[in-house]
Amino acid sequence: MYITCIICISEYFFKTPEDCKDGNCWQAIMQIILASAARFSVSFTFTFMSIWTTELFPTTGKSFSLIC
Repeated sequence: MYITCIICISEYFFKTPEDCKDGNCWQAIMQIILASAARFSVSFTFTFMSIWTTELFPTTGKSFSLIC
Protein backbone atom coordinates (compact mmCIF):
# COMPACT_ATOMS: atom_id res chain seq x y z
CA MET A 1 0.00 0.00 0.00
CA TYR A 2 2.97 2.33 0.50
CA ILE A 3 3.87 1.85 -3.15
CA THR A 4 0.34 2.82 -4.14
CA CYS A 5 0.54 5.98 -2.03
CA ILE A 6 3.85 6.96 -3.58
CA ILE A 7 2.50 6.37 -7.10
CA CYS A 8 -0.64 8.43 -6.43
CA ILE A 9 1.36 11.29 -4.94
CA SER A 10 3.80 11.27 -7.88
CA GLU A 11 0.88 11.74 -10.28
CA TYR A 12 0.59 15.28 -8.91
CA PHE A 13 3.91 16.23 -10.50
CA PHE A 14 2.82 15.26 -14.04
CA LYS A 15 0.08 17.80 -14.68
CA THR A 16 -1.17 17.99 -18.26
CA PRO A 17 -0.41 21.39 -19.81
CA GLU A 18 -3.14 23.48 -21.38
CA ASP A 19 -1.75 23.17 -24.90
CA CYS A 20 -2.02 19.36 -24.84
CA LYS A 21 -5.47 18.97 -26.38
CA ASP A 22 -5.08 15.58 -28.09
CA GLY A 23 -3.49 13.79 -25.10
CA ASN A 24 -0.26 12.87 -26.87
CA CYS A 25 2.07 14.83 -24.62
CA TRP A 26 4.40 12.97 -22.31
CA GLN A 27 2.68 14.22 -19.15
CA ALA A 28 -0.62 12.63 -20.16
CA ILE A 29 1.13 9.37 -21.01
CA MET A 30 2.90 9.38 -17.62
CA GLN A 31 -0.43 9.95 -15.86
CA ILE A 32 -1.89 6.93 -17.64
CA ILE A 33 1.12 4.78 -16.75
CA LEU A 34 1.04 5.86 -13.10
CA ALA A 35 -2.72 5.31 -12.83
CA SER A 36 -2.31 1.83 -14.30
CA ALA A 37 0.55 1.05 -11.92
CA ALA A 38 -1.50 2.24 -8.93
CA ARG A 39 -4.45 0.11 -10.01
CA PHE A 40 -2.21 -2.93 -10.44
CA SER A 41 -0.63 -2.32 -7.04
CA VAL A 42 -4.00 -2.15 -5.29
CA SER A 43 -5.24 -5.29 -7.05
CA PHE A 44 -2.05 -7.19 -6.28
CA THR A 45 -2.10 -6.14 -2.62
CA PHE A 46 -5.67 -7.24 -1.98
CA THR A 47 -5.20 -10.50 -3.90
CA PHE A 48 -2.03 -11.25 -1.96
CA MET A 49 -3.71 -10.43 1.35
CA SER A 50 -6.72 -12.64 0.62
CA ILE A 51 -4.48 -15.58 -0.29
CA TRP A 52 -2.16 -14.98 2.65
CA THR A 53 -5.07 -14.73 5.12
CA THR A 54 -6.58 -18.05 3.99
CA GLU A 55 -3.19 -19.74 4.39
CA LEU A 56 -2.65 -18.13 7.78
CA PHE A 57 -5.92 -19.46 9.18
CA PRO A 58 -6.56 -22.80 7.46
CA THR A 59 -10.01 -24.33 7.55
CA THR A 60 -10.77 -27.73 9.02
CA GLY A 61 -11.22 -29.12 5.53
CA LYS A 62 -7.65 -28.24 4.62
CA SER A 63 -6.24 -29.71 7.81
CA PHE A 64 -8.36 -32.83 7.39
CA SER A 65 -7.12 -33.44 3.88
CA LEU A 66 -3.51 -33.17 5.07
CA ILE A 67 -4.07 -35.84 7.72
CA CYS A 68 -5.53 -38.41 5.34
